[in-house]
Amino acid sequence: MKKESFKVNWDLIIVGFLMFLLISCGNNKPAPLDSELFGNIAESMQRVIKTKGYSIPINSEQAKVTLEEAFKKNGYSYSATLHKVATDGFSMLEMQMVGVLLLPGNDVYPDLKKIYSGQELKDVEKIYKMMSED
Repeated sequence: MKKESFKVNWDLIIVGFLMFLLISCGNNKPAPLDSELFGNIAESMQRVIKTKGYSIPINSEQAKVTLEEAFKKNGYSYSATLHKVATDGFSMLEMQMVGVLLLPGNDVYPDLKKIYSGQELKDVEKIYKMMSED
């Protein structure tokens, strides 16, 4: 009787594990422009500001970090939300929530290139353009 050997495909196991990590750690889901959700995000922002010990008013870089963490705590991605708004647009009723997304650029002389990634900068510029057209 011939003994069959069982060979483990480690490459497949490693790829599967990496995919699992990527999916579970990298939430890239955009948030809906929902006033209740943005209320929760505002509360999360307050907790992040307190935890990090930021003084009010916060600067642009702190605002971005605060927004990213607040969105993440609520199960969403700040960058993905910014991109969705830039791609899909928004209504006048959603303008206040869009304003929250643009908080990092609200300094007197913000250097947007230092605050945003390349895609985020394109999205922010597109949103500002949309706002000026209304």
